[in-house]
Amino acid sequence: MRIIATIVTVCVAATLSAQSFLTASFNDKILLNSKEALANNDPVALNALQGLLEMAERLMPLGPWTVTEKTFVPPSGDRRDYMTIAPFWWPNPDTPDGLPFIRKDGVRNPQVFDFPERENLRDVSQTALYLALAYFFSGEERFAQRATEIIRVWFLDPELGMNPNLNFAQAIQGRYDGRIFGLIETRFLLMVTNSAMLLRGSEAWTTEKDQQMQAWFGAFLDWMDTQRHDRMVNNIGSFFEAQRVSFAIFSGQYDRARDIITNSVKHRIFQQQTEDGGQPLELQRTAALYYATFNLEAIFWIGIMADKLGIDLFNFVDAQGRSISRYVDFMVPFYTQEKEWQWQQIRPFDFVHAKNLLLMAAEWLNNPAYAQAAQRIEGTLPWLVILTGQYPAER
Repeated sequence: MRIIATIVTVCVAATLSAQSFLTASFNDKILLNSKEALANNDPVALNALQGLLEMAERLMPLGPWTVTEKTFVPPSGDRRDYMTIAPFWWPNPDTPDGLPFIRKDGVRNPQVFDFPERENLRDVSQTALYLALAYFFSGEERFAQRATEIIRVWFLDPELGMNPNLNFAQAIQGRYDGRIFGLIETRFLLMVTNSAMLLRGSEAWTTEKDQQMQAWFGAFLDWMDTQRHDRMVNNIGSFFEAQRVSFAIFSGQYDRARDIITNSVKHRIFQQQTEDGGQPLELQRTAALYYATFNLEAIFWIGIMADKLGIDLFNFVDAQGRSISRYVDFMVPFYTQEKEWQWQQIRPFDFVHAKNLLLMAAEWLNNPAYAQAAQRIEGTLPWLVILTGQYPAER
């Protein structure tokens, strides 16, 4: 297999020497262990790698995408400004012009696809990540070259590159030109910071590009900190914090990342936790099982990043007795289906998603009962989980 011949060409020590961390939000230990398993011809790892390489080959011809691929011009007049509309808001049937739009939670308005930024940013982020991982595990520069070009065009091109703001994200016709809640769409940028860090050491990802990307994410983080985010108390708030910590780590602002965790994260991630570990702001949604899991994923990513910075969130208990383990304990009997889900879930839920979350919980919370619960969930973990510990992002 060609991978074994080239895998040792990417030197882990050289990668880590340029940066304290291999990635911003992945479990670096799993990545390095996977690489070692591949070098030792571990059959499970080799099979997972084959899946990654097949995906990478399919992605190689795609893109690049740009933020300017829209028919609508943002209110700023600058097509480089990111612009989308809120997905669950619809024309008002009681007014002649349909304004102002009204909310139908969980029911996506097809008009959102007239604004391709969200889907394009997702494709940029996923494609760059899978290609960067293919480079990391195989050592093949062509994967790094393609990932670099995809990132360069979306972020750094002087005529096509996205401006580092979300002033016009998740607009609601007749109400707002843009909303801070649009930051849930840029959760995909977590993949971009990881991709860029994995590309360090490749011939394609030059020091200049790395510095330019650090500056872009630093500017985006500065923009985020100018926004009112006191209303972001559910999964959007958790992903808001995950992004802030990730962008600070990527741009080398470690003290800033620690400050975010200490002075903001510790409060925000437990804002909605009830005494039994429930998440009422997620449970009121029409896809409650999905959103409760979604929120926990963001919290785990924050916990992993905090661990890199020497802060233990997984064992942290606040003055009200709130903790990450309490969240997980609430969800376990529903994940294993010992208890019937009592809230709405209007679309199918992938329980393998929950299986991976429980395995992460078993490791980070040092509780083998979570791993035992995970084994009771049917389904096979996909290749991305095997190699990186991360569940594939939605498509």
